[in-house]
Amino acid sequence: MQLTTQLMAKLVDQGSMAYLLSAPTARGKVALTQAMVMTSGLFLILAVTTLAGFAGSAWLLGDSYEFNTARFIQMNVAAFLPFFAISSICFLVSSLCNDEKKARSISGLITFGFFSLDVISKFSEKIEWMRNLTLFSLYQPGDIVNGTGDFTVTSLVLAAIGLIAFGLAVVLFRKRDLPL
Repeated sequence: MQLTTQLMAKLVDQGSMAYLLSAPTARGKVALTQAMVMTSGLFLILAVTTLAGFAGSAWLLGDSYEFNTARFIQMNVAAFLPFFAISSICFLVSSLCNDEKKARSISGLITFGFFSLDVISKFSEKIEWMRNLTLFSLYQPGDIVNGTGDFTVTSLVLAAIGLIAFGLAVVLFRKRDLPL
């Protein structure tokens, strides 16, 4: 994910992080602020998408079709969480890399790897087990719409992955030596 790389590794690579850290602000606070920028941007995108869904439902569907508001909100929360988890892992990588290109490569490989495993696992029942190796396996919008999915457990797992990875990124960034 390019934004996670720009928030941390690019600043270290270009020397801009030295300016941020020369101010009387702790490293942990800088990393936490960058993590919050990433999360708030993701939240804003999903919030606008959710509001557009409500507007589209009112405008295009009206009273002609049933629209389950609770499940629609659950589906959008569930859509936020895989991106939150993956971006947190990429943010962790970016926090540990001094080189922007290396951070972008590793983050891209992780994201593309998860996506590829998810797609490839759908080709055959023999390799369907590969889907369990990706975070996308926890996002089941069809199950949410039908009311059959375990929304709470999968949401907690993805939220925990995201929070742990962001927390690790902040702690490890605070303790690492930077080439400033």
